[in-house]
Amino acid sequence: MAKKKFDLHKILKPKGLSKSKEIHPLTIETMQYEFKKGNSHSLMKLASDVQMTHPNSIIARVYTARAIFLSGNPLQASDLLETITIPFPKLKSIYLEYLKYLKSSKNLSMWEVQCQRFFTFHYSQKVAFEFGKYLVKRKDYRQALKVFVKLNGECKPNSSGKQKVTNILGVIYYRLGLYKEARPYLESSTSISRHYYLSQIDKDQGKLGLSMRHLEKLKGFSNSVSLLNKAISLAKSMNNASLEMNYQFKKLKLLQSAADKRKCLHRMLNLSRTLKDYSLQEQLLKAVLQISPLNVKVLKDLAKLYKMRKRFKKAFEIECKINKLAPLDQEVRESIAKYYHYHEKHDKSFEFLKIGYISSENSFEMNLWYAESAFYLQKWVEAREVLLSLVSEKKSLARIYFLLAKIYEIQEKPKLAKYYRGLFAEYDLQICG
Repeated sequence: MAKKKFDLHKILKPKGLSKSKEIHPLTIETMQYEFKKGNSHSLMKLASDVQMTHPNSIIARVYTARAIFLSGNPLQASDLLETITIPFPKLKSIYLEYLKYLKSSKNLSMWEVQCQRFFTFHYSQKVAFEFGKYLVKRKDYRQALKVFVKLNGECKPNSSGKQKVTNILGVIYYRLGLYKEARPYLESSTSISRHYYLSQIDKDQGKLGLSMRHLEKLKGFSNSVSLLNKAISLAKSMNNASLEMNYQFKKLKLLQSAADKRKCLHRMLNLSRTLKDYSLQEQLLKAVLQISPLNVKVLKDLAKLYKMRKRFKKAFEIECKINKLAPLDQEVRESIAKYYHYHEKHDKSFEFLKIGYISSENSFEMNLWYAESAFYLQKWVEAREVLLSLVSEKKSLARIYFLLAKIYEIQEKPKLAKYYRGLFAEYDLQICG
């Protein structure tokens, strides 16, 4: 019991305190008991009673500060302990408690100043570690490096403290751009985050494959858009479309906004073209259309893909949708007309092409199909007028002369029929000759 009392006095009583002002050991033990139990109200009453009889008692002030801290006011508690640490900075245990209250009050600027003052009189690995982490968070890496280098030399080998210091030293050297110094610390680190920094170092040194492997080892890699973006960037640098596609798929699952999804899908479409994966292209185009069903460009790409895969009916159905959305699209109109013409649906072809002819939007080829559709529907006058208007363009003349000869025969105009048969024969001979 005597030793316990002596230790307590040694911790709390400054050197030179008059014996006449000593507090009864039982009172100190009672205050310590209430402090450990967290009874702020009882502790405050006991400490106040002691201060009444010993106004200058450091012990009474310490326990008053503890009672205030327990009541949820760390800033006021630190202010009270400051009245002790300023005149008596060598009271290490009280100084440590003062720093604890300062940090709890989030008065970090004062805590930083007092940590530096503390180190002029004492040393504490715990305070040094907390102070070093604070400097890292504040991005004061050079000052933090000094703190952790010293800590590294003091920590016991293979201890948990040594490992924590190793982890942080690797990050500090990395942040300072000292990759050579950072690597051994990062490689011996147990922190999963080391892979992020090693990945960045390997990327900087052109070791893209190693960089990728480190990224994939990071916790939550497949659930992090930012990490997947880094992997995508690496895959692009490696010109590995297949690998990039894999990461783009993972990323797509995480995206929320329609705009982000569209952007990702368009990139995947480009990759699928590079990979010549037509089945995947179809899936991706349909996925884009689920988000943007009125996107004419994507609809046209899907129609072209169907044609390339010889799925002409599917292409035709898509082009009919496009025509409703963009009736002035000449390329689509021509394709639809060609489909009708090929399938000998001359009534459909005629109606479809007539609109383009009247509005002067048809190409020469579409107007020729229009004339042929009119011919097959026995609309001789319309067919003849269109064909005569096409003669001046000097294209497909043999076909035009042949149809005009047929029309004039049907209309019982033998001279004109003979004339165009002659032109057809002459033109045909020129081609054959």
